[in-house]
Amino acid sequence: MLPPVAVPRFRLGLFYFLFFAAVGALLPYWPLYLKSLKFSASEIGLTLGLMMATRIVTPNLWAWLGDRGVSRILLIRAGSIGALLVFSVIPGLESFRAVALAVVLYSLFWSAVLPQFEVITLNHLRAGSGGYSRIRLWGSVGFVLASALIGAILEHQGAASLPWLMMGLIGLLIAAAGFIHEAPAAVATSGTGGLLVVLRDPRVQALLLACFLMQVSHGPYYVFFSIQLQSLGYGSASIGALWALAVIAEVLLFAAMPGILRRYPARDLFVGCFLLTALRWVLMAVDAANPAVLIVAQCLHAVSFGAYHAIAIQLIHRQFTGPRQGRGQALYASLSFGAGGAVGSIASGWIWDPGNAWLSWSLAAVTATVGALVAWRGLERD
Repeated sequence: MLPPVAVPRFRLGLFYFLFFAAVGALLPYWPLYLKSLKFSASEIGLTLGLMMATRIVTPNLWAWLGDRGVSRILLIRAGSIGALLVFSVIPGLESFRAVALAVVLYSLFWSAVLPQFEVITLNHLRAGSGGYSRIRLWGSVGFVLASALIGAILEHQGAASLPWLMMGLIGLLIAAAGFIHEAPAAVATSGTGGLLVVLRDPRVQALLLACFLMQVSHGPYYVFFSIQLQSLGYGSASIGALWALAVIAEVLLFAAMPGILRRYPARDLFVGCFLLTALRWVLMAVDAANPAVLIVAQCLHAVSFGAYHAIAIQLIHRQFTGPRQGRGQALYASLSFGAGGAVGSIASGWIWDPGNAWLSWSLAAVTATVGALVAWRGLERD
């Protein structure tokens, strides 16, 4: 039995705040930065796709090092410093190939940070008391504040200032990591059966395929949403506010998910998430220039990410039991946010045309609908 240890909630929460503040600075505005370099739509989509594609493999490689005794906080610091060094050369890069290579290197280092920090946080909580959601919530607060504030800064300073802002946020993250210490991990229990045994289950195959399709459908959103808003006359501050609205809605629904999951079957809720995601993309296809439509569509992010992710984590947890839980969650992240995000980003880059943006959004809606059918037919109703 592990001795009780005080949980450093403030330091853990601060790290989450700064990490997702960096995400909130990069995700909405990186496409605008690439556009300022005169990259084509296909080049922007490919650049974002490469960033996500590295998440298919690299988190598992960093996890392999951590599981074999390499200090997790050392991996976090190394990954953060590597990401900072990559961003320090980005302001001098202009060609597509150079920026694409920098993106791959950045994602290689950045993918070391969050998964290893999640382990550190959970080990601290296991040594003390519960409350993961209250600590992790500060990450969402960081995203909301950064996406709004960075938008206001870029509106006055221009997109070229984004790499410098990212360097500042990552530098603060490195400083915060200096105050984090690791808690002793619980002794792992042994189990029987391999990962392939679980993957042969048709329910697992349907679940992973549906998760892959959900992230494919988000391709136009992550790559071209900010660019489309800019073309419609929205400034960086307004773009940041709309991104922040989506995360606020996500946090509110995510907080209510435990009660919702106790009242309704997870399979039915999961299918509902896909159908409402399809509705979100239909709204974007029909009238993205309407501010009221944009507000409704962004509020639906609460379902297309918040509720969907909470249910997916639970379903994965049910299927991958015992010593396979960690690999199951890694596989979920790799196939959905990694492979699905990469395919969606690259495909949307090929399809996107500012004059026919409705086509990309319509195809995204079709993809989400197919995901709903896969989940409806392949998952059991509990």
